[in-house]
Amino acid sequence: MGRDGYDDIADFASRWNLDAASVEYLGQLDEAVLKKVVAEFEPRAGTHDVAGKLYAFARSVASRQAAVKAAAPMLPELEAFALKWGLDEAAVAWLAELPAEVAVILLDQFDPKEDTQNVVGKMKSFARSISNRHHGTDREALQAEADEKGALAPRVAEFAAKWALEEKSVAL
Repeated sequence: MGRDGYDDIADFASRWNLDAASVEYLGQLDEAVLKKVVAEFEPRAGTHDVAGKLYAFARSVASRQAAVKAAAPMLPELEAFALKWGLDEAAVAWLAELPAEVAVILLDQFDPKEDTQNVVGKMKSFARSISNRHHGTDREALQAEADEKGALAPRVAEFAAKWALEEKSVAL
């Protein structure tokens, strides 16, 4: 952006044929909100009230960013992830509660298709798959140990894996 965001605001206002009140509104937005609005605002062709759509979009961006910041003191990576995907406060709280090994992979590898309608649902599904993979490794280790201990051990290992019991809980 140019000095005080003026260049981008002027270009943006010109592109969408915004009136002076809309330009003034944009100038009052928080810098992070303004950047996101300028980068992502894209009303449908034929929209009659572009300024109204702009105000609604800017309010939603500001609201999401405020929710992310209010959710809890977060690591910068978590905050950036939440802002990138437009997560609401509930989704951010859920994300913050994930086990660290799942969260690290999720933050690094989550990349849904561009046309994904339910980003939060996709994110939760991805987190479950990560978690299952981690538990799958534990299940395989338990099964290998069970094979060494005899006929009852595989059933115990299966039970332990199903209920995510710790190895010390199933020692025979």
